[in-house]
Amino acid sequence: LPRFREWLARRQLSDFSPDEVKGCAPGTLGAALYNWMETTGYRLDLFFQEVKVVDDFTYYLRQTSLQHDIEHMVSGFGPNHGGEVALVTANMHARARYFTPELANFFNRIFGYLKSKTIMKDTLYYPEAMAVNLEAEFRGAEQGRNWKYPLMLAPWRDMVDWQIADIREEIG
Repeated sequence: LPRFREWLARRQLSDFSPDEVKGCAPGTLGAALYNWMETTGYRLDLFFQEVKVVDDFTYYLRQTSLQHDIEHMVSGFGPNHGGEVALVTANMHARARYFTPELANFFNRIFGYLKSKTIMKDTLYYPEAMAVNLEAEFRGAEQGRNWKYPLMLAPWRDMVDWQIADIREEIG
């Protein structure tokens, strides 16, 4: 798993600030990040701010938290109920196809819990949301199974000036 090894070795954090991406060309990841940060007022480091990267595990926690919204931008799955389900499903499928079963299971454990509680709530209480959930699972699985590697391994800092369409082509 050379890409995973490189990802861990580089420990490249996607903790972009608005100032870093302010001048990025339209259509690039940087421009999308700037627009999102300026429009919403959110920053990528919403969660796990207290986590200091001292080893592979803390890097995994910090980086996967930082890149969550980037994954929405690149995948095209919106920041809504269906988009969250689709993104979780896509990531689970991509990890299962890329990593060994044991490592994929480790990375997918929290997401499996999130999916199961969402399915339970939607099935019991929200019929319209369940219909969205089923479509989102299908779309997420379809996309994630076509990625060349899990999005968690993408070098977002290297891609900040890329057109989003080119990033999608690169990832598959």
